[in-house]
Order: sequence, then C-alpha cells, then structure tokens
Amino acid sequence: MTWPIQRFGRYAKGEAGERIVSQALEALGDAYYIVHDAEIPGANIDHVVLGPNGIFVLETKHHSGVIRCQGDRWWQTRDPRTPGLQIRSPSVQVKRNATLVRERIKVFEQSILKDYPRIGWVHGVVVFANPRAVLDLRSPTVPVVYIRELVGGILATQAPVSLPAPALTKIGLALLGMKGG
Repeated sequence: MTWPIQRFGRYAKGEAGERIVSQALEALGDAYYIVHDAEIPGANIDHVVLGPNGIFVLETKHHSGVIRCQGDRWWQTRDPRTPGLQIRSPSVQVKRNATLVRERIKVFEQSILKDYPRIGWVHGVVVFANPRAVLDLRSPTVPVVYIRELVGGILATQAPVSLPAPALTKIGLALLGMKGG
C-alpha cells in the first residue's frame, strides 16, 4: 500500500516550501507582522503578512516541473511537451482564504479597529518555493510569484492608506485568535 507514503511525501514537500517562505519573509523587517499557519474555520492559511501597505494571504506551493495556469485551471508535468495532469487550483484556494481573512477582519473593524481606516485591501498571492518549478502563466486570476520575487513584490505594493503599527498588532492578535473560531 503506497498511498500513505505518497501522501506523506506531498505533505513533507509542502512543509519544506512553507519553511522556505517563512525564511524569505524575515527580510521584510519590523514594519511587517507575519502569522504562520493560521487556522480559520474551514481553512488553513500558510502565511498572512500584515504590513503598512496591506494584508497578504499567501498560498505556498513547492511543486517542481512545469506548472501551467490558465485562469483558475492548473496543470503539472515533468515533460514540457505534454499537457500534464490537472492539479488543485492554488488560485481558487488563495482567493477563498483571502475572502475568509477579509470577512474575519470586518468583524474587528467595528470594535478593535474603529480608530483606523477601513481595511479593504487583502491580497491573495500564490508563491512557488521550489527553484525547479517552471511557470507557464496565462491569465492567472491572482498574482503568482517565485520565492525570489515575493519580498520585493510585497514591498512594492501600493496602498490607499498606511496602517500604523498598533492597528497591525490588533489585526495580528485577532488572526492568531482565529484558531477554534
């Protein structure tokens, strides 16, 4: 029976990818707060980055080979001459997770964040941590980046307002409190 071993292999690869992203996010500095492995009812979010220029919900993938994306449909293949096998859509997953975070934050806007501007800018981003992944992106519905592009992309994101550190702290504590509901 090989299924459990194969499943463990995929889990271990995903965990390795999340560690790589965690290490890369350290370069953001003290102006950013990071929540790793946030659990919301119905979802597990790899990373949530809270910064003065927005909130970034990250879906980490550690796939190798050629990864093709057309809108919200994704395929993976080892041979670039073949169409590959369809895989679960990371863009659908990150959009769903970003929506859940956005909804959760709205609850807190009325109470702990009443002194700060309304937060409407939660960004979903798919991050590929494996340097052997070759991305063939056609009309992706969310930003899709290699690990080497992640920090620069976050820092370059413009926001209509800048959230001060006390607001980020309150949001981070609220997100950490998501576990269990």
